[in-house]
Order: sequence, then C-alpha cells, then structure tokens
Amino acid sequence: MHVEPKRDKLLIQVDESISLHEICHHDARVIFETIDQQREYLARWLPFVENTKELSDTENFIIYAVASGIAAQEYVFRINYEGQFAGLIGFRNSDIRNHRSELGYWLSEPYQHKGIARKSVEALSLFAFEKLNLKEIIIRCAVDNAPSRRVPEATEYTFFKTEFMSEKLSDGTITDVVVYIRKNSKL
Repeated sequence: MHVEPKRDKLLIQVDESISLHEICHHDARVIFETIDQQREYLARWLPFVENTKELSDTENFIIYAVASGIAAQEYVFRINYEGQFAGLIGFRNSDIRNHRSELGYWLSEPYQHKGIARKSVEALSLFAFEKLNLKEIIIRCAVDNAPSRRVPEATEYTFFKTEFMSEKLSDGTITDVVVYIRKNSKL
C-alpha cells in the first residue's frame, strides 16, 4: 500500500472577498445542500445535477476529485465569497503529458453577476500557468449559456471553435458547445 504524504490543502486568495479552497470531505454537506436547494436552476446547464441525489453522491465526488487532484493535477476548489460557499471551480480532462487542461466552474444563483466567476477563473488560470506549468487551458460553455460564456470572454481566453451537438443536458437536449482557449504567454 502506497500512502501519499500529507500536504496542506491549496488556498488561493483572489481578493479581499473571494478565496478558492481545495475541496475536502468537510465541504460535502454545503455543496450538496446548495445543489439540492437550487436543483432546477443548476440542472439547466450542469448535467451532473440529475445524478446528485444524496449527500453520499457529493461525498463520492469529493473522494474522486481529491484523488484526481493529487494524481493528475485536476484540483477542484470551493469558491468562497465573503466567507460563504458560492460554487465550485476546477480542472478536468487534463492531459499532463501535453500540459493541457479544461477549466469548469459553477456558481450558486445568489452569487452570480458579481464578478466572482471571472475573478476566480483569472486567478486559477494564473495558478495553472505558474504552478502547474500548463501550456493551455480550455473552457467549454453551452452556446446558449450566456452568463457562463461571458466569463472567458471577459478574461484572456479567445474563441477557439464550436462543437456542434456535443453535450447532452439534463433535460435530454443536445446542445452546441463553444470552446475558448488560453495559452500560457510565458512559454
């Protein structure tokens, strides 16, 4: 049995109001309760919501996310705004060999339209380039999800392509996805 040495959880202080905390098992309840209370709202764009039916579903996600963070640099962070849980942001579909990853995020409805996602994406992108040595990051957004699309459009991401009929939403609709890319300017 191989045991990874304990390490401190990552913390990124974005500004005086926003902080990103690497998720841990203690976060399961607040994440699940947020999803459960805003199920209809979040499910429109987030297919995983329909499979998050019990607290144990969120606990299992966190176990997987923490293991992936260590193994593949696919860190997932809790977004806090003024000390309160506001959403999640993190990496997925990483290609460590080629130094690429995909960045995804979601915010609880009351925390939208405050610049939280934009600032969090910017901070995590810089972290990925400086600390994880990534060469490029992509963000994928459903074509009709205007609030989510505004985030990469307001930062240093550029339009890369549209993937037609590429994502199935919770209601069964298959939607086009807009892909944005940001390359590490220091490489």
